[in-house]
Amino acid sequence: MKIRIITYVIDNYLHALLKVCDIIRVKATENIVKQDKPETEMLHSSQSSGRPLDLDEAAVYLHYSPKYLYRLTHEGRIAFYKPEGGKLFFTKEDLDKFVLRNRHAADFELRDNADQKIFELSSMARPKT
Repeated sequence: MKIRIITYVIDNYLHALLKVCDIIRVKATENIVKQDKPETEMLHSSQSSGRPLDLDEAAVYLHYSPKYLYRLTHEGRIAFYKPEGGKLFFTKEDLDKFVLRNRHAADFELRDNADQKIFELSSMARPKT
């Protein structure tokens, strides 16, 4: 009889402990979502309003650290604005241009371009009759 009571108590204790763990997991997930949400909302609102992005917003947009983005500005590798020597600002268009530079063509594009050039050169080399 005592073993049944002990088993029952332990079973109820474990069941309650699992419920508490579930509650903690849900609360932790909600906190993570709340922490990410303001940054994401701020970024989306700044993109839609057309206003410039500050260094932190631009770093989030590019998935870079602010330190690395600042280094890119220092090296002159990315366009930025610095009104009256203060805070750095970026436009979404400039950031998109930075990301989309140095495009590497796929193999099929290179082959198509080569075929087109060969065709153009062969048609120019033919004598006109």
